[in-house]
Amino acid sequence: MSLLLLVDTATDIARVALLTKDQVLAFRENSDSRQHATFVQPAIEALCVETSIQLAQLEGVVVVNGPGSYTGLRVGLSSAKGICFALQIPLYTLNTLQIMAAASIRNWKSLGNEITPETLFCPMIDARRMEVFTALYNANLQPTIPPQALILNDPEGKIFTERKNIIYSGNGSAKLISLLPEGTFCFPECIYLLEDLSFLAYKTFITGYSTDIAYSEPIYIKDFHNTSLVKQHGANI
Repeated sequence: MSLLLLVDTATDIARVALLTKDQVLAFRENSDSRQHATFVQPAIEALCVETSIQLAQLEGVVVVNGPGSYTGLRVGLSSAKGICFALQIPLYTLNTLQIMAAASIRNWKSLGNEITPETLFCPMIDARRMEVFTALYNANLQPTIPPQALILNDPEGKIFTERKNIIYSGNGSAKLISLLPEGTFCFPECIYLLEDLSFLAYKTFITGYSTDIAYSEPIYIKDFHNTSLVKQHGANI
C-alpha cells in the first residue's frame, strides 16, 4: 500500500490528508488562513490517531508549493520537509495552477461537455490590476504554456485571449470577461477540491520525480513578477 501524506496551505483553505493511491483515508481542513501555522501539525497528529497509522509508515509527502501566499506556503513546505528529513522519505510538489486546471477539467466534464485533443484549460490567479498568474494545460494536464505572470491587456496576453477551445477558470479569469469573444467559457468560481488534490498527488508520486528536500523552495506570488523565473524553470514552475 502506497501511503502518502498530503499538505496544502497555498490558499485560504488548508488541507492535510492521508492517501493511498487516489483514495483519501482521512483528512482535516481549515478555512481560516490566519490559523494555517497552528493547524498543520495538530491536524497531522489527529489523522494518525484517527487511522492508527504512524508517520514512519509513509512512503512520501506531497505538498502544494505555489503559487500562493507567502506565509501559507512557508508553513506547508517547512512541515513537509521536516517530516521527509526525519523519515528519509521523498518529497513531491504540486503546482497550484495545475491543480486548478484539474478542477476545471472535472467541472467541465460534470456539465456534460466534451473534451477533445484541442481543448485547453487556462487557470488564472488574480494578482493586481490586469495581472494574473496563469498557464495553459491540455486535457492530460501537460503545460502547453508554462506558468507565468501575465498582464492580460498587453500584447503577450493575446496568446491567452485569442486562441480557441480554451476553458478559463479561477478568480483571475473574471478580468477576461470583457476581453473574450462571445461564447467563450469562463468559470471564475471554479475552485479545486480535495479530490483534485488527491488525484494529482498520487499521479505525481507514481512518476517517481521527487523534489530535492534541501533546496526546494515555495513559489511565492511575488516571484512571478520576475520573468527570469519563468525562463529559468520553464514548465517546472
